[in-house]
Amino acid sequence: MAPCKVAAALLLLITTISVNTVTGSRCNAQEKNQIVSLCQMYIQRGTLVQLPSQTGPCCAAVRELERVHRGMQMKCIADLLNAGDLQKYDPTKIKHLDISCYT
Repeated sequence: MAPCKVAAALLLLITTISVNTVTGSRCNAQEKNQIVSLCQMYIQRGTLVQLPSQTGPCCAAVRELERVHRGMQMKCIADLLNAGDLQKYDPTKIKHLDISCYT
């Protein structure tokens, strides 16, 4: 395959991925509160990493949120944390919930 065709195919792939991410809907404060409530023991700041049960309510809520919004939403949830939340909850742990709930 010619280098131009490879470059064009990669550009098309990147554009497609970017467009799908942008067109997905964003999470909201109510959804953030639900995730924080159901997953609080897994996302607390300063505690050891503890993985949620894939059959438990935390992972069920994570999967439902991602189904509704058609994509990974835990970064969105972490971005909605306010100053008080950030003192209690670790945004990195929140961002990894989607991975923990699917592996």
